[in-house]
Amino acid sequence: MFSMVNQTLDRMRRAPLFKIQLIGLSKEAELTKWLFTIKPELAFDEVSKTDLIIKPAALPNREICGQGYGY
Repeated sequence: MFSMVNQTLDRMRRAPLFKIQLIGLSKEAELTKWLFTIKPELAFDEVSKTDLIIKPAALPNREICGQGYGY
């Protein structure tokens, strides 16, 4: 939703309304699964102010889901 607002404003040649950043526990954190890699832009302790934090759900339990999903 936030990126859709920024994209709409970009098409209107206006400045973005939101600054969206991917934050990790450390900058060196890296998650590579299947077809893409996730690399944080900043470490959590480098963020001085934020208006919104979205925390994803925890990964499923391997014992419940099985071993074949690369968790």
